[in-house]
Amino acid sequence: MARAKNSKVYVGDIPRIINDACLVPFTLIKAGEAEDFFAQQIIDKIRALAKEVSPLLEETILDASTYQAGSLFQIASPSLFSDARFIYIHSCEAMNNEFLTDALTYCSQPAHDIYVIFHHGGGVRGKKLLDTLAKNSAQIITMPTIKTDNDKVSVLQQYVRSMHRGISPSAAFQLVGAYGNVPELIGVARQLLHDTDSDITDELVYEYCRGRNEATGFDVADAALNGDTARALLLMRQSVATGTHPLVIVSALTSKARTLALVMGNFSYWDDVVTEEEKKKILQMSPWAENKARQECMYWSLSSLSHVFVVLSQADSLIKGGGREPIYALEQALMEITQARRES
Repeated sequence: MARAKNSKVYVGDIPRIINDACLVPFTLIKAGEAEDFFAQQIIDKIRALAKEVSPLLEETILDASTYQAGSLFQIASPSLFSDARFIYIHSCEAMNNEFLTDALTYCSQPAHDIYVIFHHGGGVRGKKLLDTLAKNSAQIITMPTIKTDNDKVSVLQQYVRSMHRGISPSAAFQLVGAYGNVPELIGVARQLLHDTDSDITDELVYEYCRGRNEATGFDVADAALNGDTARALLLMRQSVATGTHPLVIVSALTSKARTLALVMGNFSYWDDVVTEEEKKKILQMSPWAENKARQECMYWSLSSLSHVFVVLSQADSLIKGGGREPIYALEQALMEITQARRES
């Protein structure tokens, strides 16, 4: 049984938390709006477990913020048609006084074969009820807070791994930059996994997300690595103005530079050594993308491309907190990259 613990829970604990959820008379789920996607998975799991116990399970949903006095007792009263009830109560963070009074009374004298889930979105409202549930050995499930882009990347990677597939870190970051909320992220990942038999790559994300914020990150990368300073700076400013985080653009630049480095380091000799199938596994790109990268490599030297990675590493550090002006750091990086391209 999942119990409340003093130890902090992390985003990486989400699969274990869902797996540990079990069927008990009282369950308290503490999860905010950003974590609702996973809270719903727990609710669905507990409901399914209740149906295994009682196929004729009766289900009821209550809103704690608009609750009418006496409703809980009426719903929990014995029925001629079912020997078990499932009651899901949401918006407990905004519960009215009538609900608080009835819930406290019910917790002191629960009905038989009634499974109640209290969903609290955070805050201090209803603390007396939360404390009472804890004293009554309720199953208390605290979902870790999903706040940062790194949290969302971790969630996305966990989901893809649960489907026995992989996703590159840069592809995950690009998706997070394009799709803000977790349900949308998971929905896009589900669609991408359905559309391909392989892992989720940068190229696949680019094709799917063309036109979204993250796609302009690739456009900035294309312009910069082609040596077009004015276009790279213009696209970067437009991208940032429409909500793209500078780190998303750095990720796109890194992905593009990595592709060129991989092709540049091998294309001079591998046509006679590596089979087409082996080449696909190494590059993870389509033939047209490989040909495009080969053409772009003609304008780069290994030393100048190596300098690009140094520039991007410095920009990444400055944007993450090492400098005061992330946009300025990104502008300087773009100018250094385009200069390196012209001097190659």
